[in-house]
Amino acid sequence: NTMCVDGIYSTRFGRRESWLVPTQLCSAAIFAHLASSLEPMLDETPPRVLLLTALVFMLTVSTAVTDIATDAWASSRMCDSRASVCQSVGLTIGFESSVTFFFFLKGRGLLELRTLLLGVSAVGFGSVGLVAFVRMCEAHPANVEDSEVAGLRVVLRRAWALCAGAPNVRRLLLFRLLVPVVSGFAPLLRARYQAQGFSPEMFAEYDLCFLPLSFLVMWIGGTIASSPYPLTFIRRARLATALIGVASLGHYRCCLAMGELAAHDPMLRITYFCLAKVSDVVGILLFVVGVAFTNRIASRNEAIAGTVITFLASCGNLGELLPETWVPLAAQAFGIELTAVLCLSAGLVVLWAFWEELHRLENIDDIGWKA
Repeated sequence: NTMCVDGIYSTRFGRRESWLVPTQLCSAAIFAHLASSLEPMLDETPPRVLLLTALVFMLTVSTAVTDIATDAWASSRMCDSRASVCQSVGLTIGFESSVTFFFFLKGRGLLELRTLLLGVSAVGFGSVGLVAFVRMCEAHPANVEDSEVAGLRVVLRRAWALCAGAPNVRRLLLFRLLVPVVSGFAPLLRARYQAQGFSPEMFAEYDLCFLPLSFLVMWIGGTIASSPYPLTFIRRARLATALIGVASLGHYRCCLAMGELAAHDPMLRITYFCLAKVSDVVGILLFVVGVAFTNRIASRNEAIAGTVITFLASCGNLGELLPETWVPLAAQAFGIELTAVLCLSAGLVVLWAFWEELHRLENIDDIGWKA
């Protein structure tokens, strides 16, 4: 998908707009169809699972292509830090609107799934109209990002040359694959907390109150990302996640000692919420700064920006997911405390190995970034 987005387009309408408009139209149409047909499909005997699966698959592909085109479009129109903040704000608003606020209003009988799907569809059609209108109003339809024409074959060749010929890209990929192990036990620890009675519903209202503060954190992240030292911040933030993990592990041991009463103890509840929010703040900052640095690399390879952003982001996501494959097995065999020590030790070794290397990688003009 990524290479097709970069290599196949209409120079008249725009490299990114050629994909943004049709994929958004497709997504909006599917949401509109599901708003009226989802419940009847599920109520049939047997349910129309095959049709629903096909629609969800089409929706997944369409939204994925839209995401790729949007990231590449933003990297060509904005500075890297502003594009990163906009992405973070958009993801937060979308998630909170479709999940947190939906269940909050649905629990009070104020909103139904059909209304939510219609609303999402309306937003999709509206965004398509806005993109098309802005594009038509531009004085020069073929703007700067389209000046360098690149077909699919050229995109394939440049992407391979960047990965094979730029050593800094390989070092950054290796770091993104390995460093998430430092907090690899965190998802399992959250599940253990829920088993102790610390359910998400218990803190839902506090989470909504924290939402405005998260936007301030995103702005701070954008300010940090615009500095010349984003990777220096990332290595320190990863070290902070290790310290938060140690504190959370100590808190969990206290909860185990109290048993079922732990979730009702005010001090333990406050401490749990504070640790969770500090972890969220560090996570938001890591996301904004990391995406901004990815955009900085992509802006130097404009013809394949979508491919670069998606590839680097996918490697980072893979690094976050890898610990989830073996941490539960290790915890079952050795216990969560020993598993946490293993994750923290491995993560600190990775940070130590890349500590000075990251400072050199921050220089985007370094010869190692060139294919």
